[in-house]
Amino acid sequence: MLAAPTLDALFQDHAVLQRDHVIVVGGTAAPGAIIRASLAGQHAEGLADGAGRWRATLPPLARAAL
Repeated sequence: MLAAPTLDALFQDHAVLQRDHVIVVGGTAAPGAIIRASLAGQHAEGLADGAGRWRATLPPLARAAL
């Protein structure tokens, strides 16, 4: 059984995201896994590399979106 994808430790409860800037999220997963991230109706995908590291870039969010 493959391990579930995880987020980098930076993304925990009470994390603060800067508005009006792209949001880059990352973590680990099985090599080759496609990771789908979503936040406030925005979506992005990332692909885990051979070492299992992945990242996805979400578009900037305005204050009203949160």
